[in-house]
Amino acid sequence: MKLYFPVWLIIFLLFSCKKLDDNSKKESFFLSKNYSNTQLLSFHKVKMDTLRFEKINSSYEGDIAYNKNEIYFIDFRFGYVFSFNYDGKYLNRYLGIGNNTDEINLNQIKRYYFFPNGMKVFYGTKNDVHIFNKSWEKITEGFFNWNSDIPYGHAKNYRDLNPNEKAIYSFDFNNTETKGYKYKNYVPIYSEHKDFNGLIHEKYYKESRIIAEIDFSNVYNVSVNRILGRRTPELSNYHFLPHYSSTYFDIDSQNNFYVSFEIDSLIYKYNRDFKILHTFGNSGTNMDNTYSEISSYNPQLFRQLNNKNRHLKGLYSSIKIFENKNDIILFRSYTKNDESIDGLQVYKNMSLILNIDVPKKFKVMYYKDGYFYSNPYINDEKEIIYVLKFKAPCYLR
Repeated sequence: MKLYFPVWLIIFLLFSCKKLDDNSKKESFFLSKNYSNTQLLSFHKVKMDTLRFEKINSSYEGDIAYNKNEIYFIDFRFGYVFSFNYDGKYLNRYLGIGNNTDEINLNQIKRYYFFPNGMKVFYGTKNDVHIFNKSWEKITEGFFNWNSDIPYGHAKNYRDLNPNEKAIYSFDFNNTETKGYKYKNYVPIYSEHKDFNGLIHEKYYKESRIIAEIDFSNVYNVSVNRILGRRTPELSNYHFLPHYSSTYFDIDSQNNFYVSFEIDSLIYKYNRDFKILHTFGNSGTNMDNTYSEISSYNPQLFRQLNNKNRHLKGLYSSIKIFENKNDIILFRSYTKNDESIDGLQVYKNMSLILNIDVPKKFKVMYYKDGYFYSNPYINDEKEIIYVLKFKAPCYLR
């Protein structure tokens, strides 16, 4: 099956880009100067092909991981990992929930990461981590060390905690994207502390950290080393938006971070120590930027707003970086006010060069042999899993 989606032709696209002001405050994460670039485009349409996987015995609740030879479907509920080739043919099944050395002992997989050396890690629901070698044999399992004097899960009852206290944060399981650099993972975080949370505290939006750095160099003591960053100042214009406050990011080969926030059109580039380097970005098209606020402690309203018409609200999401010689190619997905179409921005060295209409919830995950590959599309009733791919134009190779 082939799908065709038009591209917004962008000619002499103007956007702002910012550099760090040497005289800025020590803890500045967003202050910067402006300068502008333009980019001429002549690319009109993108052709998408469908790669459908053979049927499997699965819960059909999970995600896709890629490597150069295989595509994996991680079944979050049953704990299986299924492998396929790039024609969609089923190859093998690994793990499954259980206590044996080739099984994974958890309630449910919440996030995962496959290291380049073949080591694979899976996050459970109870601060637990499960580590396997490249042969799918269990190395160890245990709990994350948050490097805090406060036991994990107890910090929400403490008063007057510093926003830099690791124990007040949890992994954001609404956003399961996990990024890596060498032997580290980077995971989005949030706080549920009763005196420091997104439902009722203005201080949370100004001082809460957004990313946890997790050290896997010692697999028998997996530690949360640092908590990094701040939330976009755009959130301070509302009272409040905990349901639209997730953080999305990727990391380049120099350990620089590219960070995007759901209601902010800008993309922020930081170095490994989270010092601001540049700011760039453009608004998407056909976005509904009217957001319902939460002005009191109301978890039920939060859940309602978090789900109601989220697929139509103007939100920026997944970021994916590819490096080609001296070029940084960055993809960013966003939500359009449309029942069937979302948007995909493509930046080359901080210049927006494409703004593509794509299927709902589309994001770019992998590049192989001239094609970009997407996240999975799953129909559990019909037991269908497929991904979309499109051929990279010459100026993105």
